[in-house]
Amino acid sequence: MTTKLGKLERVEIREIWSHEAQMLTPWLARHLGELGEEILIDFDEDATSTEVPVGGFSIDILGKDSDGRTVIIENQLERTDHDHLGKCITYAAGKGASTIIWVTKEAREEHRKAVEWLNSISLDEVRFFLVQIEVWRIGDSAPAPKFNVVESPNEWAKAMSRPVTKSTPLKLAQREFWVDFVDYARQHTRRIRSWHTPHPQHWHDISFGLKGAHLSLTANSKEKTVSVQLYIDSGSQEDNKAFFDRLHRDRATLEQQLGKLHWLRNDAKQASIVYLNTKLDFQSPTDRQQAIEWLVEHADQFIDVFGQYREG
Repeated sequence: MTTKLGKLERVEIREIWSHEAQMLTPWLARHLGELGEEILIDFDEDATSTEVPVGGFSIDILGKDSDGRTVIIENQLERTDHDHLGKCITYAAGKGASTIIWVTKEAREEHRKAVEWLNSISLDEVRFFLVQIEVWRIGDSAPAPKFNVVESPNEWAKAMSRPVTKSTPLKLAQREFWVDFVDYARQHTRRIRSWHTPHPQHWHDISFGLKGAHLSLTANSKEKTVSVQLYIDSGSQEDNKAFFDRLHRDRATLEQQLGKLHWLRNDAKQASIVYLNTKLDFQSPTDRQQAIEWLVEHADQFIDVFGQYREG
């Protein structure tokens, strides 16, 4: 038996949004989650504004990611041009943006190369994205938008192009491990949406929108272990301990979902930690890839489980 298949047809985007400022911009501001899924950014959709003044110009969309960092989005219904490239740079400077996203109907090769170059020379925490927006339908179905990422930051290039302070073999190994972790995670994670540049240290942090806490992944060279930690260290010490105690009251349920956890209230310190670890040596050729895969799998699980506490 042969299944009947429909024909995928491309729709001219001006049939959907005939006016950039009045139609495309407000639609995109309401659908940042869909854009975020493609570029792996978790937007704070409550912190989004449109047509925000900068001097004599206006930013199409000004927002923040889940880390509270400023995001600028410039969009256009035509091919990329020098005018919009200049606006991206001008707005980024005017607002001190960490992430600049240029959404367009079609990216010219010279502008693709310009964004690639901007990523290569930018600071660690500044990222440029060039994204093409398309619309498709099958037969008489409703039209569906699709985002295609043309240019994005290359974590390996950005990390490896900068010198390591005190370039010991261990520091070099740590940075290379986290670079490989990020490269693998971008392709295989279900839940990670916030990316930090890898550094030569034994930990790598991940934010996931949980107020007062973040994930800290560790690779311990002495104990030859890797771990995923929920690191509670934001706000007052009283608030931190209260949140830890709330989680501890749910210990049975949490451990049923995640496995046997380690609980460190750390009364003498502000931070409290809930973590899971396993015996894997990140410097061992036989353990290295397994360690990366274990970290991605369990980071996803931590976000699934602890993300349920996001609303308080």
